[in-house]
Amino acid sequence: MNFGGYVNHKEKIKTYKSHYIGCKNLADFFKDKRLKSFIQIGSSVEYGDLKSPQSEKSKTDIKKLKSTYGKAKLMATNYLLKLNKKYNF
Repeated sequence: MNFGGYVNHKEKIKTYKSHYIGCKNLADFFKDKRLKSFIQIGSSVEYGDLKSPQSEKSKTDIKKLKSTYGKAKLMATNYLLKLNKKYNF
């Protein structure tokens, strides 16, 4: 279960590195292992202006997201979805 991330979202580079690169590194490390599951903790911010409750099937245009945090969380989600399709991760 990945709860990792940087809490001071004003520091954009550290936010990007921890929420996207950190998730990507964990997933890449574990993709060839025999995990029962990999759980990524997301955020409603990655859905942009959509009202709650958001559907995970909703498509979000990353260009419309205002925060580095939201973009990094969406990039992590999209990366994991690609791994799921390609490797059944």
